Amino acid sequence: MLRLTTFGGISLTQDGKPVVGAAAGQRRLAILILLAESGQRGFDRDTLAAMLWPDSEPEQARHSLHQALYAMRRAHGEEVFLGTRMLQLNAACFSADMWDFEAAIRRRQFEEAASLYRGPFAHGFSFAGVPDVEHRLDAMRSRFARDHAVAVEALAADAAKHGDHSRRARWWQALADADPLSARTTAELVDALVAAGEKVQALQAALRHESLVRSEFGSAPDPEIVKRILRLRAAQAPSADTNGRQGVLANDRAAPTLDTAAEAAAAAKEERRLSRLARAFGPRYRIDNPIEDGSLLTSYGATAAQGHRVEVHVVHAHIVAMTSVSRFLDVFKRVTALGKSGVHPVFDFGSSEDVLYYVTPERSHPSLRDRLRQERELPVRDALAIAHDVAVALAHAHAGGVRHGDLRPKHIMLGATGTSVGAFGVIDGVAPDAEWRATSTVVTFGSPAYLSPEQLMGDVQADARSDVYAFGCIAYEMLAGEPPFGRPSRGSGLGRKLTQSPPRLRSIRESVPEPLEHIIHTCLSRLPADRYASGEVLAAQLAPLLANLM
Repeated sequence: MLRLTTFGGISLTQDGKPVVGAAAGQRRLAILILLAESGQRGFDRDTLAAMLWPDSEPEQARHSLHQALYAMRRAHGEEVFLGTRMLQLNAACFSADMWDFEAAIRRRQFEEAASLYRGPFAHGFSFAGVPDVEHRLDAMRSRFARDHAVAVEALAADAAKHGDHSRRARWWQALADADPLSARTTAELVDALVAAGEKVQALQAALRHESLVRSEFGSAPDPEIVKRILRLRAAQAPSADTNGRQGVLANDRAAPTLDTAAEAAAAAKEERRLSRLARAFGPRYRIDNPIEDGSLLTSYGATAAQGHRVEVHVVHAHIVAMTSVSRFLDVFKRVTALGKSGVHPVFDFGSSEDVLYYVTPERSHPSLRDRLRQERELPVRDALAIAHDVAVALAHAHAGGVRHGDLRPKHIMLGATGTSVGAFGVIDGVAPDAEWRATSTVVTFGSPAYLSPEQLMGDVQADARSDVYAFGCIAYEMLAGEPPFGRPSRGSGLGRKLTQSPPRLRSIRESVPEPLEHIIHTCLSRLPADRYASGEVLAAQLAPLLANLM
């Protein structure tokens, strides 16, 4: 029996003994991987030859494949391959851990699937100079990693349901080990450790994530992680006894619990912040508690003096310190002039008491981020309709001299009558001024999963074509289940973004129309000059596809 192991690295054994030498050469392993992935569908012989020998003439490529298959039959047995035009592996004499993993996922035997996944698919295996094979491998890595994450999250949810928080923490730890820069995974791990009574380990996990994010991205971690660090540190803070000594409270009095200490610290901080905002806004806006706390600004629910509900978005004080107020006001003057046309309106903006802010209508519909969390992949028709609406909004903004700079699913709102895009102008409005940039290292705002290569490199001249790139990432995610090169926290994915093209969409999801795949991959070109010049050009490309599908 020939056995191919692919998770955590590639190895080949026959009857339990390692296969070495030419029989385990790179091209032969690639043939086995591609045929194993095709399963019972099989792989067209001519397509396989062209993929593996892209620089050869078709006849020469077919001859090379024939020789390789002949040598492999001699080494492993005549029966290992089935078919003539459509090649496939014979399950009677061949097995693969990827087959076992897929079968376990189908049977919802998630613990078995998790045990089979010993690391990234084909880790360390590459086929340099053969882009079609590399793209196929990337697509397979993404698919298996996503299936593994789904399986482990299901196991963690089951453990939580049964109150087994230690087991819940172990499963989230497995995901954190695979993706240590994921804010969501780290937050879940910290919560599980707290629930299991392991507060010291929880703080260590949060701090480890914070350190990795700072070293990888040069920025602060997700606000949700910061909140957990503050709560855990507050719980560990020593208390003074009646004699003023530091330490555990005397006379068996219990120290404040985690929730009590955290809530007290958070309440005091929030009271100071709301008092500052009350002074800045006076009677114009009555500020409620925060709706969302991001890396650049905090959004508050509020009631305007006229009585209607709004959202007030306040730039963080440390961002204001390196921002040109006049540029912020100039940018938002152009944003308010855009009107609607798919752009979420801005009612008001300004600067008061060192507070920079802008005001929008209260959100009453879910975001694209909300929907993707529920469905992962959207129907092609829905994805295309949303994509077209976003492209129209970009076209309108670009024509008005406004770029987005931080386009991502959370800024795309799905209304009953169409899609609108919010947060236009924020990145340009709060970008560090020239004096600050001259004495400081480059700061890149935004989510790395959706930023263009030039933005990741700190190019301050990034233009509308960076929005086009972000659009491509979002459209790709709606159809493939995750952005190109994986989630924003994966450092290796960011490295590939700067040097490689993403896996072809149709290699992940065959139902995607070829013209739509072409448009998305044009948006995802590494060089800005190879992308569509603006949202207007992009919208014009999408309109005929939408008309055909609708």
